Amino acid sequence: MSNRSEIFVDACFRCERPLTRIEIVKANGAAFCYQCAHYFSGFSNGDPWPDLSVRWLLPTIEDVEQLASEFMGTISSALNERPLQKFFENNPSFLVQIFRYGHGRWVFPNRD
Repeated sequence: MSNRSEIFVDACFRCERPLTRIEIVKANGAAFCYQCAHYFSGFSNGDPWPDLSVRWLLPTIEDVEQLASEFMGTISSALNERPLQKFFENNPSFLVQIFRYGHGRWVFPNRD
């Protein structure tokens, strides 16, 4: 039995779990853990809905605060749910902030 610690050399592209050299599964040029590679294999032709893909990580805290302020204004003035739906259609990255891990987020707007 080896006393040596495993060295993490990368992180899973999807779940961000640290990976050792022997745990890495490569798919489409990215490093994945086995579980996420299996999930990602379903998208072997790339992003299934590129037009609906959401930027999952907002660049700055200022962006988050600005959207939060706009959202509170929308809630305060909304007479029904349509203004909220419109807000999320225009700002889908705000909607996905509550989900852990970021890759593979899509927003499908209501087409009424």
